[in-house]
Amino acid sequence: MYLLVVAAVVLATSAACAADFFTIREVRRHTSQPRDGAYAVKETIVKTRDGRSEKEYPFIPCIEAKLEVKEATRANTLYAKAYFYDATETLLATAEKPCLSDRGSKGGKVSIPPLLEKGKTEQVFFAIPEALKGKDWRVLVVFGDKQGGTARLFPSGSVPATLQYPEKEYVNNLMGQAVTRKPAMDPVVELVVKTGNEKAPQLTLFLRPPVGMTDASKAKGVMALCLLANNTAELKRRLQGLDSQPEMDGLLKFAQQNDLLILAWGARRGLWDPSKNWDEQSREITREMDESFDDVANAWARGMEQLSAKYGFPNRNMLLWGVSGSAQFAARLALRKPEYFLAVNVHIPSSFDKPTPEGARVLWCLTTGERESGYERSKKFFMQCKEMGYPIIYKAIIGLGHQGHPKSSALGFAFFKYALTQLPQRQAFDAKLSDPYARLGPAPGTAPATTTAAPRPDMPGVPAQQLQLQPWLPAFVTPLFVGDIVNQEMFPFKDVGMVPGGFRVMLPTKELADIWKEKGY
Repeated sequence: MYLLVVAAVVLATSAACAADFFTIREVRRHTSQPRDGAYAVKETIVKTRDGRSEKEYPFIPCIEAKLEVKEATRANTLYAKAYFYDATETLLATAEKPCLSDRGSKGGKVSIPPLLEKGKTEQVFFAIPEALKGKDWRVLVVFGDKQGGTARLFPSGSVPATLQYPEKEYVNNLMGQAVTRKPAMDPVVELVVKTGNEKAPQLTLFLRPPVGMTDASKAKGVMALCLLANNTAELKRRLQGLDSQPEMDGLLKFAQQNDLLILAWGARRGLWDPSKNWDEQSREITREMDESFDDVANAWARGMEQLSAKYGFPNRNMLLWGVSGSAQFAARLALRKPEYFLAVNVHIPSSFDKPTPEGARVLWCLTTGERESGYERSKKFFMQCKEMGYPIIYKAIIGLGHQGHPKSSALGFAFFKYALTQLPQRQAFDAKLSDPYARLGPAPGTAPATTTAAPRPDMPGVPAQQLQLQPWLPAFVTPLFVGDIVNQEMFPFKDVGMVPGGFRVMLPTKELADIWKEKGY
């Protein structure tokens, strides 16, 4: 049997001879799954006994090529193809790119790693087409870029001069010519920060620029993501876009569209009780948990500042996101480090720390489900936030338990979109906070300062002494719409009296209000 496969990989990388920049160490054929290492797979959808759809990844017969480069090279600059020929050099089939492969718990399921590291052997696989079953064929693997390349024949032998393939001119015509390539940078930067706390001794931060951005200082802002993952390798694959998930894909897309860097880390477990609010445990336990999380929050700030100083990206007015356990982390971080965040969007957190006065400078969006275990705790957090003047949107989805939902995602992205438009107002508010003269109170001879809240247009007829603090953003004092968080009704703000005071949620824009008012599960 003969097999001829041409695999071409285009890279961009340091000064070297085209002939020796690329190396093909080995070409092999697999007809059965190997006992160790990576292998080719095919994604297959199967039905379970209860009717659910699940993905399976069975082994498929393939050609394996082991490749090396002399300098680090990004995979998104590569082309990789396979050309199948018979003994007469007639083209039988073409594979336009390497197939999916299973690389274990650390490598995940990918066709090629996002970055080919200097001197490290990487495996790529090409599925053998079913149409070639029972036929005679040979294999040629070609690896290179438009400045040069190399080729290797399988089973063995020299490459026939008469063989025709699209990359032939790169392999033959430029062989031996000196070319200049720049080493590629890993698109995801990693930093490990020590916390000094034995419960969570270190925190790993990841920085990911938008695709195509090479200067982090050009970013318009930062989207901070606290993520759930089994390990840092899994988290990094998600940021590289290798482990596709609807929620993650949406976050990457939003960041790309708005020129935002992504700063990500994994949620640490064991730093708080996920089943209790701040007022449901003893003061001693609360104090111990606060001290532990303070250590981690301070480490996060140190690491973020270190990355910001090195790469020059903006380190204030970030968007902060989390879901489930990572939402619990994100909310606690925002309460402790509000100066870094413009807005925080958390879904199904289940438990909460006590709102802080400083946290009121951040825009908040909290979504949950009426069947979620922390539903009542989320309402308590919302009520407390309102009393302290937080600009906060709250939505409990009817019938939803502890799971994601398209409506919470839609509301969250619309909220982030709105938050970005409020950046000038937030900057002005922060400037006032940092102005010592703006905090001295009335000048001598003017009316004395009052300890009661300012009049609230959204709470007509309520004595000033009984009023909660007023949000700093006017759109959360006199919004376009007001919602009833319990009865799931929405009204124009002129009808604010239709909603009991404790049930009111301010909805500053029509887009947010239209998403909020949808009821169906």
